[in-house]
Amino acid sequence: MRAVNLKVNRLASTCGIQSGIIEISWLPENGLIQNAVSIKIDVNGTPYFNSGIIESNEYSYKPSVVIPSRSSVRVCVALAGEDRKLGEYSEFDFITIPEKNEWIAEWIDPELVHPEYSHVAM
Repeated sequence: MRAVNLKVNRLASTCGIQSGIIEISWLPENGLIQNAVSIKIDVNGTPYFNSGIIESNEYSYKPSVVIPSRSSVRVCVALAGEDRKLGEYSEFDFITIPEKNEWIAEWIDPELVHPEYSHVAM
C-alpha cells in the first residue's frame, strides 16, 4: 500500500512553507483502507522525527515537533493495510521560509548603482 497526494499544511506545492508545527495529509493509493501509518521527517538531510508505526485509519497527522525556518525538509509516509505490513515510503520535499524577524532587506537606489540611470528624474 502506498500514500499518494501528499500535502503539508494542505499545500501540494513545494513552495516555501511556514515553519512551526505542520500537518501532513495523504490518501491511500487505489482507495484502499489503511490500518497503520509511519512518518519520518528529515531536516537539512538529518533525521528529525520518526513516528514509528501508528495504528490509525486517519489520513492526516500533526507531528509533535517544530520544523525550523530556513530548512530543507523531506516528509516520508508509509501505509499498512489489513496485513499490518508497511508499504514503500512516499516522499514530499519542501523548504521553510524565514520567520518575519529573520527577513533583512535593503533598498537599493538605482541612481547610485547604475550610472546610466542617473539622468532619470524621480
